[in-house]
Amino acid sequence: MQKHRPCWRVRWDWLRRATIIPSVRQTAGSFAHFWVRSGVAQVCADSGIPLPNRWGNRQSSGATPI
Repeated sequence: MQKHRPCWRVRWDWLRRATIIPSVRQTAGSFAHFWVRSGVAQVCADSGIPLPNRWGNRQSSGATPI
């Protein structure tokens, strides 16, 4: 099997609840960041915040603040 990025592992507990490793992060749009542990999505504190680019500036979603 070829290695691809991003790549997640899914583990199932005895109740068939999924745990996804590592966390899931959307790098555009909503900038969602969360873990799925035992079938429950746990939102990270930095969810909704753009990632810094290589120059240290935050990416913009292109949306105009209200």
